[in-house]
Amino acid sequence: RLLPNTFALLLVIHAYAEWFNNKPRRTATYLVFATAIFRCDVLLLLFTVGLTMLLRRQLSIVQAITTGVLTGVVSLVLT
Repeated sequence: RLLPNTFALLLVIHAYAEWFNNKPRRTATYLVFATAIFRCDVLLLLFTVGLTMLLRRQLSIVQAITTGVLTGVVSLVLT
């Protein structure tokens, strides 16, 4: 499982870079995609980062839900 872990790590690194650049929707997109395609373990990271973005008001609940659902559906269609 080395290859899927590597791909998930790359997406998580990109998600953190987008979060540090104040782009929370891209952050959520990368993390949801990594969770749906590669690793369900990323779900714990998605929860903590997502909750932080919600508490800091970087992302509204409606934006979080729409981003999560759309990215999740696209991810599942691609697989």
